[in-house]
Amino acid sequence: MNNNSISGVLEGVDYSSPLVKYRGEKVVRLLYALYGSDLVKIDPALAVDIYYTLYLPAPVPREDGPEVNKAMVSTLLTSPSGIKLRSKTILDGLMSGLASAILLGKIHEELSGVKNRQEDNQLTSSSTDRRIHEKIVEDTLREVSEVYQLRVLLEGSEPGSFSIESIEEYSLELIRLARQADIQLLLKSLSGISIPGYTRSTRKIRSRRGEKIGFEIGRDLERIATRELLVDEDLFLYRLLQGQLLLYSKYIEESSGPVYVLVDKSGSMEGEKIKWAKILILALLNKSLKEKREFYIRFFDSQPHGLRYLSKKPKMKDVTSLFEYIARMKNAGGTDISRALVTALRDLIEKRIQHASIVLVTDGIDRITERTLREALKKTSSRLITVMIKGDNESLKRISTIYLKAVELSQSEVIRVVKAID
Repeated sequence: MNNNSISGVLEGVDYSSPLVKYRGEKVVRLLYALYGSDLVKIDPALAVDIYYTLYLPAPVPREDGPEVNKAMVSTLLTSPSGIKLRSKTILDGLMSGLASAILLGKIHEELSGVKNRQEDNQLTSSSTDRRIHEKIVEDTLREVSEVYQLRVLLEGSEPGSFSIESIEEYSLELIRLARQADIQLLLKSLSGISIPGYTRSTRKIRSRRGEKIGFEIGRDLERIATRELLVDEDLFLYRLLQGQLLLYSKYIEESSGPVYVLVDKSGSMEGEKIKWAKILILALLNKSLKEKREFYIRFFDSQPHGLRYLSKKPKMKDVTSLFEYIARMKNAGGTDISRALVTALRDLIEKRIQHASIVLVTDGIDRITERTLREALKKTSSRLITVMIKGDNESLKRISTIYLKAVELSQSEVIRVVKAID
């Protein structure tokens, strides 16, 4: 877009405004990033009209203006697919820009078969067939729904889960991820799962200098209740010797520790098992992002694979990279649970991480080195939460803080595991 005036079809939109032009330019830049130099020429006013039709709660089209703009705006405002599409974009600048670029891309794809017959290679009023526009909007809705679901999964329902250096870069990355076959299959599986809202997890730790939240009996003079100072001296000494003094219960709140997920990807974890495990991982990832907790993950088979990590407030590119890594992981190989657990605990010790929640997801039944692992868990003050997929492991049960069995591989079982992570 340049400084020349443009003319659109929406009432109340100042097409000469620098802000309006800037928003149209952002849509066009994203469009070129998606399709490159082969892009069919798009009227700048069309980008603006589509963006504001998707963004404004009640856009009003004018009687005059380019026919193709009026036809597309009318389709967005009146067709069932257009109404559903706008429900995901109204007053959301990011989703409006994303959807505008995707819709213009669909126009490009529709015209790519006939562009050789058009000398100026531009969308004109000859392409205003209502059926074509409805098909374009339907295809856009399908892709935007996948992008929307991916965004909610990565961000949660609250802003600020992770840092976004560039909205345009983030938009491009979301579209690129949502178009991958592995991601689409995973999103389809996730579509029926509704994880309850989270609040930032905290745990209470006893402290003499903490907040008073109740009473208890003991002999700690630093926490003695005021009323005990009013009793007879002999009675006071008797209660002190017997450990029967009334004391304040004092605690301080501390944010919950990191989540460390250890996932079996051996050959036996095929089909529904590995798919359910990935859904669980992504639910735990979403929880960690919302609660601003560090997130670690290792896949393992006969040996541990590389460690992946997200900070409390990670960068967008790190989150999307991890999401893609999880979605594309394939199952193969043997199983060595002891080696995987020893490696995970060594990670925690080397990084001096305390109070982690280690989530082990496996179907393995091999015995583990219980004494070594129990000592390492105690050293890091970590909890082991074992999730057995269609199986049972007595030695794991003995060292686990929480031991869960997933038999049906259902939505409720995913939620049950997520709730166990405090």
